[in-house]
Amino acid sequence: KVIDYFEGDFPQASFRKLKNDELQGYSKDILRKMRNEIFARYYYVFEYGGEMHNYFSKKEWYRGEHRDVSKYLTPVEKYNIQIIQKLENL
Repeated sequence: KVIDYFEGDFPQASFRKLKNDELQGYSKDILRKMRNEIFARYYYVFEYGGEMHNYFSKKEWYRGEHRDVSKYLTPVEKYNIQIIQKLENL
C-alpha cells in the first residue's frame, strides 16, 4: 500500500490533497507537526535544539541531511503545506 511507503504519523499529507474540514479537528500544535513532517520525510535539517528538531530526532525513521528540500516536494505536498499553514494562522 502507498500509505506504508511514507514514514510518520501523517502519511496522508504526502500522498493526497487534504480537505479543510478533516483538518479542523486538529490543534495548532498537531497541524505544525503534520506540516513539518512533510519536510522531515525528506530529511530536512531543523534548527538544532528547536521544537521540531527535538520532536523528529526521536523518530526512528528521521535523519537530518538537507537544508533545502523544496526541490523534492510534490504538488500535493505543496498544496497541503499551504492549507495546513492557513489553519495554523487562524
